Amino acid sequence: MKLLNVPEFLSFEGTAIAIDVRSPLEFEQGHIPGALSFPLFSNAERAEIGTLYKKSGQRQAILRGLEIIGPKMRPMAEQMLRLAKDKALYIHCWRGGMRSQSVAMLAGQLGIPCFVLKGGYKAYRNSVLEGLSAPLKYTVLTGFTGSGKTKILQKLRDFGAQVMDLEGLANHLGSSFGGIGQEEQPSTEYFQNLCFTEIQKWDLTKLIWIEDESAFIGNCFLPTEMYRNMQNANWVQIILPLEERIAFITEVYGYLPKEEISQAIQRIQKRLGPAQTQAALAACEENDVQKCVEILLQYYDKHYQKSIAKKDIAKGIRLEYTRLNFDEIAQDLSELKEKLWIKYD
Repeated sequence: MKLLNVPEFLSFEGTAIAIDVRSPLEFEQGHIPGALSFPLFSNAERAEIGTLYKKSGQRQAILRGLEIIGPKMRPMAEQMLRLAKDKALYIHCWRGGMRSQSVAMLAGQLGIPCFVLKGGYKAYRNSVLEGLSAPLKYTVLTGFTGSGKTKILQKLRDFGAQVMDLEGLANHLGSSFGGIGQEEQPSTEYFQNLCFTEIQKWDLTKLIWIEDESAFIGNCFLPTEMYRNMQNANWVQIILPLEERIAFITEVYGYLPKEEISQAIQRIQKRLGPAQTQAALAACEENDVQKCVEILLQYYDKHYQKSIAKKDIAKGIRLEYTRLNFDEIAQDLSELKEKLWIKYD
């Protein structure tokens, strides 16, 4: 059994099998992307041992743990043999303590090469927060609602740019309407882990494109320092005619059930005001998606104007278009590279 630091442990992808021996509830809250849940104790068993540790001390907790594990050892051993095959096992628990070490010991007795994460998942999370808080070379793509920023960034990625798709990782398109038609959101902890995994793939001396977001993307929130770095980063604003934006939003949301659209409108009725709320709900009920979007954009545009006014003009570049052509805009952004480098220097 060999201890690995976080960067060494994260090299498992494609070469080894990473297993997380924490309880299912701990795994669900957040885990290392790519790791498999391999719980030593169930949620109830972990809670029981924790209570026993507090009331009766470490020795009694260990004895109870051994009593629970005993009947599980053969099934666990067989499962590890199936998982490992000709690969090593990279094992971790919360702090790199008894849970991971005991599983590693069993793996070693089976002849399976195994490695344990030093400091456990806690050390990994510290690395995540440290990595996301670093002052990376972000370039923020901003623009009024309906400017197609996410699709532009996806095209930019096709051109070889380093792009962090926050909305894709969060399974949410932003705003009150962003969760409609999307898969269930990850926990904030796992969302942040996914962001960190993206960063590990990149050359951090080069630009990283990222969409202008609030601190919260649905129920997922960005670490404070990461959000502050985004707010202080260089930015490029895409400016499009209102009719182009309305057409794009209508295309994106027009097929969605009007009941869900109505619920989303009602969630922001305090900010919309009674008149705009009723007008938007009426348009939705009449299946007039274009009119509904036009009404809602009056609110979202006012909100965006306040947001863009806070940005440092010296760090920004504005690009104006008469139509929303993703390939054309992405091509222009890729050619801005030299100008953006000067801003960083």
